[in-house]
Amino acid sequence: MKILVYGAGVLGSQLAHVLVRGGNDVTVLARGAGEGWNRHPACFPIQNDS
Repeated sequence: MKILVYGAGVLGSQLAHVLVRGGNDVTVLARGAGEGWNRHPACFPIQNDS
């Protein structure tokens, strides 16, 4: 299943980890803290390499 986790803080990262370990296709959307990050959010896929 393809899942988007909105927020890469502590809870979002933990949720993404659990979902990837369960075999899901997870992408995390991170807003960031700097001024440039607020205008251009980062979106990155997480893969299960095991």
